[in-house]
Amino acid sequence: MKKLTLVLAALLLVSAGAFAVDVVPTAAIEGNASVTFGIDLNDTSTGLANANEAKLTITLVPEDTTESKGEGAPTGFITLKFDAMGNSDDGNFTLRASVDAAKLNLTDMISLNILGLDKTVNKASTGMGINPGLKIESAVVADVSEAVAEEHKGLGIGFDFGAATLDLGVSSAYDWIAADKNTDNDYSFYAGVALTAVENLTAEVAFNFELENNTWGLGIKAGYDLGIVPILVGFDFNSSNAWQLGAGLALKLGDGEKEAFGADDPKFKEGLTVGFGMDSADPMGIDLTASFFDGALIPVVDLLVVFEMANLENLGLGVRADFDLGDIDPYAEFKHTAAANALEVGVSMAVIDLTTFTLKYVSTDLGDDSGVITFETKVSF
Repeated sequence: MKKLTLVLAALLLVSAGAFAVDVVPTAAIEGNASVTFGIDLNDTSTGLANANEAKLTITLVPEDTTESKGEGAPTGFITLKFDAMGNSDDGNFTLRASVDAAKLNLTDMISLNILGLDKTVNKASTGMGINPGLKIESAVVADVSEAVAEEHKGLGIGFDFGAATLDLGVSSAYDWIAADKNTDNDYSFYAGVALTAVENLTAEVAFNFELENNTWGLGIKAGYDLGIVPILVGFDFNSSNAWQLGAGLALKLGDGEKEAFGADDPKFKEGLTVGFGMDSADPMGIDLTASFFDGALIPVVDLLVVFEMANLENLGLGVRADFDLGDIDPYAEFKHTAAANALEVGVSMAVIDLTTFTLKYVSTDLGDDSGVITFETKVSF
């Protein structure tokens, strides 16, 4: 721990001197370790498993100065992401960091993105619902934009006019030194405009163009917030005559959020949402999504229901209920897709400080999987 403290002190000292503005650095350490006993009901096998993880977070927050706002002399900013850390057998502490973003504020209105824009045209999917990306049966319209390849890196410049923002970018396919050199001198260009001049009304237009293949994509999105009822509509079109349309509306019930059905799923907002999508691949096929999440209707229950139907045929349904009984929190989650019916039920007990006991049953397919029962003891700090 002493070496860790010295490393943190050095990092914070360097950060305070390396940035163009004064910063307020903070550091936080999180970690947990657990032991789990499990029973596989399919073959009655049993066993014990151990797991542990630790995370170090260092936050560098620029103070509210004229330099940090970009006024006066141009100011550069860089954001570091700490990917991994470890403590070797010889006691040496290792921290691996990478640059997550780099920007140069030229004025209070103009900024230069050193790492490029990395933008694609995909407005229809974002317009499909207020809770984007409902992934029960993957009934989300396909991205038809002429997207810049992942290898493309470049330069972006942004203009903030208050009532509107403008993003411009240029990128190349590979570079002049990579194994796959940009011998064809292939470049792509991006432009995006967002308008916020009218209260509660948002409008976005995005366009990209690839020079070598002479391909392009155009996307438009508009939204209006009626207070408790926000509405979104998005449309994409490209040079291959492919198109997609998405629209969604919601009824807000509160400010709560819920995350369920997998770690990669989005956080569902408290309320009722409905969305639909269609595209040129199947103009007569309509994809429907809906979600309902409420944490106040029943005082001790958080209820989430997600519905999805691809081409009005493949039904996806997810239901999760969490019960808050103080130190004891039972929960149940059911998910139906065309492939299987999955079930998870459990109870978490926090009756000892910094310690959680969790007993749960999980079946990935009630028709073919007898399930697994586990009991976990986790200590966290």
